[in-house]
Amino acid sequence: MLRYLALIPLFLLGTSIAEASENLEQVLTQRCLDTFDFIETKDLATFIAQMPVTPSEHEKKRSMKVLERAHERWFVKKKIISIEPQKVTYQAPSKIKQEKYQAQQQAKVGLFILSENYRSTMSCKFIKTPKGWFLSSLP
Repeated sequence: MLRYLALIPLFLLGTSIAEASENLEQVLTQRCLDTFDFIETKDLATFIAQMPVTPSEHEKKRSMKVLERAHERWFVKKKIISIEPQKVTYQAPSKIKQEKYQAQQQAKVGLFILSENYRSTMSCKFIKTPKGWFLSSLP
């Protein structure tokens, strides 16, 4: 009987880890979908708030160019009909991200985007740092 009682906390721990992982995937997926809102409005302040470090003036200018390029791709050249989230995958971050941001893990949120003229699979990338999860790549 005691053996079975000892297994109950392990079962509950496994369930809570699975729930936490599923919740994290939902949060990252929603954050990825939300990127289209600030891409559409070209909201640099929101884009910068998603970054793991405070950017320099040069990095802010570069970020604005990235944001404008993404805006043109998704809202000027082509009209998006639908965006369907796909799976979330995890991997080790690159050495550069580990050194620069103390990245511990990287997540990639897959998207299937249907437009008037094309179908595309894209992704958002996030890195986990000691301060939390941050956007590292726009779709």
